Amino acid sequence: MNQTINLQKLGKRINTARTKQNISIKSLASMIGIEAGSLANIEAGCVAPSTELLFSIADALDVPIDYLLADSLKNRKAAIDYMINDTFVSLPPPQRKRLADMAKALLDIMNREPEDE
Repeated sequence: MNQTINLQKLGKRINTARTKQNISIKSLASMIGIEAGSLANIEAGCVAPSTELLFSIADALDVPIDYLLADSLKNRKAAIDYMINDTFVSLPPPQRKRLADMAKALLDIMNREPEDE
């Protein structure tokens, strides 16, 4: 199976995860042992990181590697689950409770037996 990684989308996901955590490009580069310019090239989608470097980036950003590669995966379920969970847990508690209540209400509606028309 020959599958290629979408470097632009990979770079965008790295950039999004990094900026969401308020980590500078210089800091992340230092954490993973490369130059900031090299990381900038990865984020721009110009350079493919090695497998080892990709694992280092995922570990440093505390995200699953499949999240970073989600746009290149045929089965994106795990990455989507992570994104949903990450969004949910990052909400302030009142918004999180409201969203959970809405989801429960929707599930209740979906699980009702259809009424006779």
